[in-house]
Amino acid sequence: TCLKIVSEAVVSTQSTGEVLYKESSDVFDLLPDEYLADYKSFCWWDRKEAFQCLPSVYLAGMPKCGTTDLFDKLTWHPQLVPMVQSEKDDTPIKERHYWSRGRVGRPGNFLTVPRRPPPKVPFREVIVKMGAKRVLQDRELRIVDGTPSLLWDLGGWKDRYPDFNEPPYSNADLIHAVSPDAKIIAILRDPVERLLSEYLYFWKGAKMRSEHRSPQTFHDEVQREVKKFETCRESHSLRKCCYAGNYSVRLRIAL
Repeated sequence: TCLKIVSEAVVSTQSTGEVLYKESSDVFDLLPDEYLADYKSFCWWDRKEAFQCLPSVYLAGMPKCGTTDLFDKLTWHPQLVPMVQSEKDDTPIKERHYWSRGRVGRPGNFLTVPRRPPPKVPFREVIVKMGAKRVLQDRELRIVDGTPSLLWDLGGWKDRYPDFNEPPYSNADLIHAVSPDAKIIAILRDPVERLLSEYLYFWKGAKMRSEHRSPQTFHDEVQREVKKFETCRESHSLRKCCYAGNYSVRLRIAL
């Protein structure tokens, strides 16, 4: 159904599905018309008769909310398995940031220097790292993608869609398009405690760790960023303001 959704607030006649397909045709061209019904992960046999799978469980959350701890505990369950390092290396991987970054060619690290966008990661290189061979041996297994940024990261949308008033889709639309019945677990925390924890752990706004941080600098920066958000809401939609790119990096995530 998400392929039929039309965002009324964008300056475009394109549906969400049309936007997604145009942006990620390499993904949708490799997906089957139907997944194998007797597997708990989203699995299929591709054109080369290779067995492929996508995760059926996503752990989306905010930084400093315990996503790593929850992911570890989830994968203790005998029917929940993580993605893997590569087709030949079964080392477990919690997060790959493919849907939010690799798919559209965005840096995996906000502090990448120089900040040149990396090339898009081809979908065919990603699906072989899902750990499908374990699922082939046990169809009850569910692959878990523990990428927290699925909850909040739509960075770069304005560069890709300069004529749109707001993002033409959310990551929820994207996941629903590729795996309609996936289970999505969102982990949250008291917003003020979470933001302070992240502020101290990463860096002050978008600046490096060496900068001075204190309760007062935290208070001042939060007030400044909240003011930006409130000003945006005076003339723009909630969706536009939530995904605006003019906030300090870490504080934008919090908002």
